[in-house]
Amino acid sequence: MSAEQSRQHHYVARWYQKRFLPPGQAKLYYLDLKPRKLVNGAISYTVKDLRYWDPARCFCVEDLYAMKFGQRTTDVMERRFFGNVDRNGAAAVDYFRAYEDIDDRANDAVLHLVNYISAQRFRTPRGLDWIQARIGSSDRTSTLLALQELFQAYAATWMEGMWEIVHARKSAAKFMVTDESVTFFNRAIFPREAPYPGGEDFPKIGTRTLFPLGIDAKRLLIREGAIP
Repeated sequence: MSAEQSRQHHYVARWYQKRFLPPGQAKLYYLDLKPRKLVNGAISYTVKDLRYWDPARCFCVEDLYAMKFGQRTTDVMERRFFGNVDRNGAAAVDYFRAYEDIDDRANDAVLHLVNYISAQRFRTPRGLDWIQARIGSSDRTSTLLALQELFQAYAATWMEGMWEIVHARKSAAKFMVTDESVTFFNRAIFPREAPYPGGEDFPKIGTRTLFPLGIDAKRLLIREGAIP
């Protein structure tokens, strides 16, 4: 991998994280549910679980999307694939945050938003683990290539859903950003029925896809039925 290639790959884009910052605040309260335990000789301690971090430090893993072809390593997945998805997705999220009625921009906004949601669902460490289990391979390059195919299939399915938009303007509790910003929910499926990495609830009747658009803006809900 050359020095020009990116190393820190965000699986929750920084532009998306910033939509959950309160006015006048530049950092997020970042809660690590599984803080690391460090050992230094006879001394051991657990890293602080709650930190106050800039979005540049949150939700990122070194070389998460690095692809290897022979002796050559490339970050083309990070720069081109996710770069385009994020750029168009950011504009689509802005459109639906202020959405009131359909206009000439709606068709492109819907397409870009669905593409972003689909890519976001699979780009997280959990999503990549799900793909690895599905294709039966732990090879990162094969996983990322499979992501591009699954991304298109799921995007097509989401396009057929019924969308509902709600907001939290009058609620004291606002929306928050997590490492799984695209979440599946089916009230008939209990958490232990979908062990890690989960995801099998998506094609089931009654599953909803939850995607918050900002800290107190509208929230997009996509109702899904069974995949034919």
